[in-house]
Amino acid sequence: MSEIITVTNSMLSVDALKRIVASSYELADILEIRFLQFGLNDTYLVKSVKLENYILRVYRHDWRSRSDIGYELDALIHLNQKGVSVSVPIPQKDGQLIKDLLAPEGTRLMVLFSYAPGQMIDYGEVQASAYGRAVAGCHNALQDFSSQHQRFELDLEHLLETP
Repeated sequence: MSEIITVTNSMLSVDALKRIVASSYELADILEIRFLQFGLNDTYLVKSVKLENYILRVYRHDWRSRSDIGYELDALIHLNQKGVSVSVPIPQKDGQLIKDLLAPEGTRLMVLFSYAPGQMIDYGEVQASAYGRAVAGCHNALQDFSSQHQRFELDLEHLLETP
């Protein structure tokens, strides 16, 4: 008899994601969903027939809680409202920002984001300086940030001991 092997992280079908995104969001017809990157989150490029692009992030099962993700989304929305150029979450038809997906390993959470156009850069002195200014701008814009969501602590335990 064969043993059933559990799944840690599945590769989701782009056809299934296309159906889910099309039924969940007010987007123009979706032309394509293309897998971009596997990591702590799976990242996909969503292209519509109106040549609008979006980024779809599917979080790993049990990697971040719904509250952790909600905190991150609140921070991005806050930064955007303060005039910082960031990618923001796109609400679903029901107004929710986070969608549950039932995957073989368990529930995975999904968020659709606006697309941030750009190109890969070579980090030289000028780019490092610009990056530093951008990060400082984010820190300044977050001075009055608050969220109803709780987030894990970025402390020594989380950064050094847990891994």
